[in-house]
Amino acid sequence: MTAPGSSPHTTRLSAAELGDRLRASRLNIGLSQQNVTDRIGIGRSALSDVEHGQRAVSALELKALAALYQVDVDDLLGDGLPAAAAPPVPSPVVLGVGGPGYVALNSFGALVREAYDHVPYLVGSAVRGKTWRDVDVRLILPDDEFAAMFGDAPWGLNPLFCLLSAGISAWGKELTSLPIDFQFQPQTHANAKYSGARQPLGIWSTRLSATTDNPTSTEY
Repeated sequence: MTAPGSSPHTTRLSAAELGDRLRASRLNIGLSQQNVTDRIGIGRSALSDVEHGQRAVSALELKALAALYQVDVDDLLGDGLPAAAAPPVPSPVVLGVGGPGYVALNSFGALVREAYDHVPYLVGSAVRGKTWRDVDVRLILPDDEFAAMFGDAPWGLNPLFCLLSAGISAWGKELTSLPIDFQFQPQTHANAKYSGARQPLGIWSTRLSATTDNPTSTEY
């Protein structure tokens, strides 16, 4: 009989490998660590430790995380990749900024993601092809987080919004040698007003390439 709270599954995965899978599954559906904390109650620092392989995850936590991430526990613990993290249709992004440009852009995106715990997206003409004036990068925040940072519209008159957007744009240009146009946007506004592809940045796994099936990232 399995002891309460212990896992009935056997796995050869190390804590770091399981943490990588959990993190990939979380990002695959566009959730931040804070989103997970709010929904299932696991502490953000505890979740971070799990994802970095510094803390074991209990059977109950694993079951709750798998349900939230829409994957099976067996997939997380098995030899293959979680089903929800299967490679999607390849994105045309490399055609837009070129291979070296994409590597630099993804490195910039990784720093933004670490700073704000949300995945930034390449959007606009640079996603679609080689003809573009600037490289549009958007950090789409949940509405409540955006309001907590910048208050209500008009954002263009908010000094913090202007300063951060301009500063991160300049920083991105310095890092990538690309004409970065960076902006923050609230999720409801972004989803309602803009249509088109979004390419997630700062995610190196091929399991997390551009997709239009993610409810938090579709249609820009």
